[in-house]
This record gives sequence, C-alpha cells and structure tokens, in this order.
Amino acid sequence: MTQSLQQKVPVVWTIGASDSSGGSGIQADLHTFHDFSVHGCTVITALNAQNSFALGDTAATAGTSISAQISALDNDMPAASIKLGAVPNGEVAAIVAEYLQRYQGLVVYDLEFESSGPLLLEQAQQIVREGLLPRSDLVVANADEVKTLCAIDVSTVSADSADSVVAAAQHFLDLGARSVLITGCKVRDAEGGPGAGRIDYWSNGSEHCWLAVDAIATANNQAGGCTLSAAIAALLGTGEDLQRALVLAKAYVTKGIRGAQKIGNGPGSVAHLGGAEEEQDTPRVSSSYPF
Repeated sequence: MTQSLQQKVPVVWTIGASDSSGGSGIQADLHTFHDFSVHGCTVITALNAQNSFALGDTAATAGTSISAQISALDNDMPAASIKLGAVPNGEVAAIVAEYLQRYQGLVVYDLEFESSGPLLLEQAQQIVREGLLPRSDLVVANADEVKTLCAIDVSTVSADSADSVVAAAQHFLDLGARSVLITGCKVRDAEGGPGAGRIDYWSNGSEHCWLAVDAIATANNQAGGCTLSAAIAALLGTGEDLQRALVLAKAYVTKGIRGAQKIGNGPGSVAHLGGAEEEQDTPRVSSSYPF
C-alpha cells in the first residue's frame, strides 16, 4: 500500500543553480514543489555564492557530474515535468540539451540570464537557440531577458505599445519555443510613467492571453520569475492544463510577493505560502490588452 501511494506522487525535476541564501534557484524551486504536492528532484548546474543583495562567485558543475545526476534520476525517478533554470556555460547547456531531446515530458525553461546569461550566450548561443528553446514547452522571459535576446523593450507598456510584447513573444516562437510567457511588464500611465498594474503575455502562436495584476508596493519580490516557473512546472507535473497552470502559478507568486519579508540586508524573496485562493491575487485574464 505504501509503495503504491508513493508511486502516485508526481516527480518534478529542477535543473538549475544552488543559491546559498535560499531565496532563489533550486532551494526556492523545492519550496514551491512542496506547496504543490509534487516530489522535487534536483540537477545542480552551478554553486552560487550569493546573499540577499548580491551574486558573488559562481562555480559551474563539472559536465561529468551533470550527466551522472541526470542518469541517476532518469533511471529511478523520471520526471513528469522539468523546470530548467540557470545553465552556466556551453558544456552544461550541451549536456542538458542532449538529454532533453530524449526526454518525453514537459519542459518549462526560465531563462534566468541574471545568473548565467552573458557567459552562456557567449559560449553557447547556438545551443540555447537550437537545442534548449525548441525543446521548451514554455519559455519564461522577463523584460531584461527579452531585451537581451530580442532587442525589444517591454519594460513598460501601454495600449499603443502592446504590439511590442506580442512581437517579442513571436520572436521566441520563431526560435522554436512551443509557447512563451513574457513577464513583469509595467503598465505605462497617462503621463508616460510606470502605472499601478503589471502584465504578462502568453502565446503559443495560435492562442494567447494577457494576465494582469495590480502592482504591489514592495521591494521584497526577488526570485519572482524563478518561483513562477517552478509553480507552472509543478502544476504541469500534476496534469494541469497549461493555461490554467499559468493562472494558478501567477496567483501563487502574487500571494508570495504580498507576504514576502526581508530576511537579510537586501530585498526579500517571494514567500512560499501555499496555494492562492484570494481574489486579490488571482490575475485578470483577457484576450486583448487589459488596461
């Protein structure tokens, strides 16, 4: 009976970097997986020496260790879904890409360029574009990452510039991503400054939606994209539909930002407070620009 029950627990992997402060990376992913009742496994791509205000030294995991971690898990605890995060260099990217070509489950790729972008793009731009993006069922990219890969500024958006977000999403789809979520766009107010809303945009080329929430006045919002991606991966691992997973994951992160606290001397990270059912945390979903 016990073994039978254990086999019914979905297994979700996180492939990414270890954050010594516990606020992001695989540590945040495992907290998130726990909240969605899936069993989390890890493939650690790098050891990051970081705290609440800075990322210091990063030590990439040796390729042989990456391969061994993947093999150990694949032979015993295969993933229902995978969240892919920081990939520190070309060697790691190539190993992960090769495995994902054989993997049959769902992949959520959080670009996490803050941790690994410049070096990764220098060493492995072709692998990212031809190996990782096309194997991703969902790519999650914030405004900075959009600007890095697409040269499109979506940091603040109005009704007149909403097409720029759509164009950025199409760029990722043209690179082979199966769907894309552009996150964290600030709504430009009538005077041209950031307004009181935040919007995300999802598209798979044939379907799309906007997700809107009210801005929360806090600096304690670190690791929002990391946690959002982990929540989506966890929900997909339980069999949830992708569009429904986007809504539930967004509500989870919004609740976490609302309840986040400052732990160190820098901004606090998104809190892990369980599923969100409050109306104030649930995003408004629409097929057209929502403001």
